[in-house]
Amino acid sequence: MKTLSAILTIRQIAQSLNVPVATVRTWERRYGLFSPFRTVPGGHRRYTAMDLEKAQQLRTLLDQEVPIKQAASQLTIGKYNSESTSLDQLFKAAVQAVSGFDMTELECIFQRALILYPPDTVMMRLIVPLFRYLDSRWDSPPQGITEEHFASNYFHIKLSVKLNHAMFSAQVKKKKVLVACLPGEQHDLGLLLFSLVLIEHEIWPIYLGADLPLEQIESVFRTIKFHGVILAGKLCDFETTDLSPIQHFSKATNIPCFVGGSVVQRNKDLLIRLGMIPLDENFLSAIETISRTLHG
Repeated sequence: MKTLSAILTIRQIAQSLNVPVATVRTWERRYGLFSPFRTVPGGHRRYTAMDLEKAQQLRTLLDQEVPIKQAASQLTIGKYNSESTSLDQLFKAAVQAVSGFDMTELECIFQRALILYPPDTVMMRLIVPLFRYLDSRWDSPPQGITEEHFASNYFHIKLSVKLNHAMFSAQVKKKKVLVACLPGEQHDLGLLLFSLVLIEHEIWPIYLGADLPLEQIESVFRTIKFHGVILAGKLCDFETTDLSPIQHFSKATNIPCFVGGSVVQRNKDLLIRLGMIPLDENFLSAIETISRTLHG
């Protein structure tokens, strides 16, 4: 029943689009973008949450410099209609967008997911499965590698901005952890995702990104105190990587060091012998281990 959720005014729709009210009326009349009903009495336009969602999608397309006529066409032909709301449908749409190297469509799918679902859910049930799928196609001709690079570039930019915003907005009193990739590890997208999930669980990441020299951790600690270290990797070779700096730091300060990523599968026993805490590849399981350790 549309009237049950029709609670928005045309001014609110205009504000979400950052355009005058008159422009909303023009676009509504010319392109059929919105379908408000009118109050009785009074005859005032009222809009639903679905209209607001469409306005936000339109704003995204316009910010990507898509012409209004083309943007309106995309939104009204059903590409992003109300039926495309399940995570499974969003995942399939994201795969198609990546396969077509369509940045505009990928942006709309990502923004739609964030409107409909909590950040944790978007990370764990859309982005992580998408990259697992792309990883499985890495060696697939003709463009497996390029698809993964395209998606990585897009999400790295989006998630970096989101992480910076979240860190500025977060409460400083939260438990702080230093977060970085192991030496030689250049791909930090998974760690960006994990850092956002940390914030959702009241843990503040000091994010240092890819390829961290382990001997630098102690100097960082002298500048800003933190309660734990999270290192992650996929390809790091522990036979040639000197882990003694973090091992000595952890013993001297009694600060726990967690290690995550697929590198753990090959080196779990070694990490435990070195006094480090292996993390499960499942984000929520890893968060539980970290929270339990930090909060005693």
